[in-house]
Amino acid sequence: SLSLSLSQVGSRRVICCSAILMIFIGVIGKFGVFFASLPEPIVGGMYLVMFGMIAAVGISNLQFVDLTSSRNIFVLGVSLYLGLVIPNWSVKNAVSLMFLILCLCFFSLSLYLSICLSISLSLNLEFATFRTKSTREVKSLISFSLLFSSPG
Repeated sequence: SLSLSLSQVGSRRVICCSAILMIFIGVIGKFGVFFASLPEPIVGGMYLVMFGMIAAVGISNLQFVDLTSSRNIFVLGVSLYLGLVIPNWSVKNAVSLMFLILCLCFFSLSLYLSICLSISLSLNLEFATFRTKSTREVKSLISFSLLFSSPG
């Protein structure tokens, strides 16, 4: 794990105590004010060190990967390329991205509604045969439901 490789501490007690400390610092407002009052260059330096360490650990994990395989090189190249390109593209094309997100939300909502409505329609047609007597209307409903039911 990342914390184990950086700190060389594998004790669960240390991890639990640090998690409790982070929750405590997040809940108490005075600590939040302290961290919010830090100047931006100091926060930038902390981010530089933190993300630099994370990147170094990630790159050091590549020593266990067979980089003579073209598949592994392809996966590494595509992940690096997309990690560098997508944030820049999303800033330049924010309107297109919002339109794409809205289209995907509308499509998923319409798919969800069509599934729910088709299930309710088929259940109503199936249960209509058990509740009523065999009249002409029920027979037409049965033939309509058999028309759209799967064979088997």
